[in-house]
Amino acid sequence: MAVRFSNSVSESASSSSRLSERRRESGESVRHRKRSSREDAGAKLGRGIQDLLGWWLVVLLVFAPWAYGTTFPDTKHWLAEALCALGPLFVVSLIVRRRWPRVNWVSILLSFAVLGYGWFMTWNAKLVYDPDLFYFHPGSPPMPWLAGTVDQQTSATQMWLITGLVCAFWVAADLSAHERWRSRFWLVLSLTGVSIVVLGLAQRLTNAPGIFWRLDLDCGPSFFATYRYHANAGAYINIIFPLVAAQCIASFRSKSRELMRPFWFLATVAVLVSAFVNVSRAASVITLCLFILFAAHQLFEVCRTRRLKGKGLIVVLAVLAVVAVGVLVWVVGFGASYQRWVDPRYNIANDARFTAYDVIKQQLIPVTGWWGLGAATFHLVFPFFTSGYGKQIMGYWEYAHEDYLQTLIEWGFCGTVLWGLFFGNNFLRGFWAFLNRQRIWDGSTRAFAMACLLSVASVLAHGAIDFPMQIASLQLYTCVVLALLASLRYADQQRIRRFHPEASSDGVASDPQQKGME
Repeated sequence: MAVRFSNSVSESASSSSRLSERRRESGESVRHRKRSSREDAGAKLGRGIQDLLGWWLVVLLVFAPWAYGTTFPDTKHWLAEALCALGPLFVVSLIVRRRWPRVNWVSILLSFAVLGYGWFMTWNAKLVYDPDLFYFHPGSPPMPWLAGTVDQQTSATQMWLITGLVCAFWVAADLSAHERWRSRFWLVLSLTGVSIVVLGLAQRLTNAPGIFWRLDLDCGPSFFATYRYHANAGAYINIIFPLVAAQCIASFRSKSRELMRPFWFLATVAVLVSAFVNVSRAASVITLCLFILFAAHQLFEVCRTRRLKGKGLIVVLAVLAVVAVGVLVWVVGFGASYQRWVDPRYNIANDARFTAYDVIKQQLIPVTGWWGLGAATFHLVFPFFTSGYGKQIMGYWEYAHEDYLQTLIEWGFCGTVLWGLFFGNNFLRGFWAFLNRQRIWDGSTRAFAMACLLSVASVLAHGAIDFPMQIASLQLYTCVVLALLASLRYADQQRIRRFHPEASSDGVASDPQQKGME
């Protein structure tokens, strides 16, 4: 009897313990489901914000060149505000998804250093410029013993744009870790560039009196497409030509894109034609160099992969491209460009910009020193140093026609070094990824990587003789292409996912070395 009682007690205790365990397990499963649902909701919200950021940036990439190249103050202001709106949304998306941005930490530190430097100079303004009197009044800087800008309002306007451009770089670099967004940005940059080029060729064919055939715009006789200054249009053509050419190569490498081959072939021809129809001599030379380098790379690709069966098609396409470019240049009209090369008035040796370079080197740089005079202040200070040059420098010089010298004036040696490190870090990262990972990429990815390298290189080369990096739309395109370069390290994630099924749902492998920042 005692044994049965003890057995019943033990059975009751074990059943109660099993019941408590089931209840505990049930409670844990309920909490786990709630936590999973919250995480799923957060991930869904984060992806929604992320897609919103991507499409918002896409809209701005289309808007920037079509809004007169954002060369007017109003369009530049609108672009700056729209770009700055990307920053808070980007931070919110990272918080919701509980992850770090997929931007290397060196780029983040350098971008914060550039912004901190520029905004401190703006906050610590030493002078106030009076445009009515053409005079600098003494300011009241909070820290008079430190450097500051010579006009707070001018530098503040420029710094808002630079802040927005940095936000665009972060967003583009983070989203480009996903193959779908990398392809979208590439496609939007290319299609927008083709549309701008078609407008410019249509203007040349119809002898348009102004941009959009308007007579009330101050655009001069050498405008092209939506750009008032032919060299800005030429720099834009240099940026988009490698991207469009890479789209053409990708269409011929993919069987799923056979229907797009004629379009991208004609688009590449149109961009080449526009480079020679536009009167910018530097843009024509740079485009020719880009064409040679890109063609040489594709020839190397054919030889390296030993895909010589299609060499006849390659030769035929190359001949057709050359013939089409020649015919279209003759039809559209090369007279204005040819006149630019042979007219003594446009002799490079007599160009006033070289006198301006001498003024900058001999007069301004010794004054600006280590810290500079503040963002976008060149046009305010330059006239005070040209009084002794007479007719050698005439007219209003808004820009130095040499981006590196203008950067030295406005940002000083310290700020110029920061900008150089920022560009160099991302460009070299993209170049390093191209050298080390191209053998595991497909042909389209290799063409895309080469296009991004050439696109950024064209801007850096053009900046040595003109001012592409002072135009908001060109700045935006350069930032986005630089971000695409910086994200090339993720371009082989599709291959990694084939061997690692544990890759995360957002399209990036779950290798701990690939998570977060580098």
